Amino acid sequence: QLTLPKQGYYGYCPTDVGRPARTHPRPCISELYVGNVYEHLSDVTTCFGYNPRWLFSVLSLESALHINAVGGAYDAGIGQLTATAIREINLNVLPRALRLAKVSPLPACQRVLPFMTEGDPTLDKRCSFLVAPKNPGHNLVFSTLLLLRNRTLVENYFTRLDIRLPERVNVDRVKAMLSLLAYNAGAGGITSALKTYSVEHADHMSNALFDFENVGPRSFAYFLLKNFPSADEGIRKRVSKYLGHVIGATRNVESRLVLGLCSDPELLYPAPHTQLFKGVASPSAKVSESSRLETQRHFLRLAEAFSQEKSAPPKGDLLCEQRQSEFAYSFLAKGQEMHELPLPIQEVYHQLCQ
Repeated sequence: QLTLPKQGYYGYCPTDVGRPARTHPRPCISELYVGNVYEHLSDVTTCFGYNPRWLFSVLSLESALHINAVGGAYDAGIGQLTATAIREINLNVLPRALRLAKVSPLPACQRVLPFMTEGDPTLDKRCSFLVAPKNPGHNLVFSTLLLLRNRTLVENYFTRLDIRLPERVNVDRVKAMLSLLAYNAGAGGITSALKTYSVEHADHMSNALFDFENVGPRSFAYFLLKNFPSADEGIRKRVSKYLGHVIGATRNVESRLVLGLCSDPELLYPAPHTQLFKGVASPSAKVSESSRLETQRHFLRLAEAFSQEKSAPPKGDLLCEQRQSEFAYSFLAKGQEMHELPLPIQEVYHQLCQ
């Protein structure tokens, strides 16, 4: 929490109504403040069976774990939630999670239940994801469920696109990292890019090429910079750097702690390959127009498969909202609007409820 500057990132909400503005200084980093965030994060991840280190890593970058952090586009609170993300949890994730939590024998779930309520995605109620004592519990519920949702979508899109990585690559680690990246980029775009990348780089692919802290000319992060399906260069840059920043934020915390206190047995974040990408890029590392077109083709293929899978006649407005919400959450990077996607993708979206 001390890593975020003292000014320019924090809001204040006396009630759950209104839009928070960046008008307040950083909160006092007290034992009570730190302990409150820690206890809620521990309960939520225990109840949902999610790795607390992964949630901590994302939140370290998103908000430095401040419950009143405010994004430039009113992204809300500790998880920097957007309207698209809030709507997706409300419609397609929260109902089932609530049913499971109610019957869970875990004490953590009983403590989390009061925070498992629908969120209001409207901008004029964005304060509802900042104001205490409802938060950080309510915000952490949504943030964790989003990361769990991302893993489901990544697994689904691996199957739809028939993505196959060489045996020398730790596929589970790649999926875990893409699930974190999807928090900012959406699952559709990054898996579409991975499909193209997995074919073009199959002969020399290794775990080292998924080291997002060192963006070399053959790395997947560099490939995203050039091929992520967005015409906005700023979005491509942000997506390509996001996971490296997440890992870097976690290392920044680790450097302040006793060695081994935050050890990760799953080795999601191995030691960075500092010497890996020195030298001149080989011709095979160049990004071609065909790579971009191929990634766009996979992006559209995912959208069309989604449409075909959802082709049963709608049964009321709720099902229509669920379809459109899942589609938007899957195909929009954070900060994107539907009109910024390629026209064929927009057409699929508008036909989902016809």
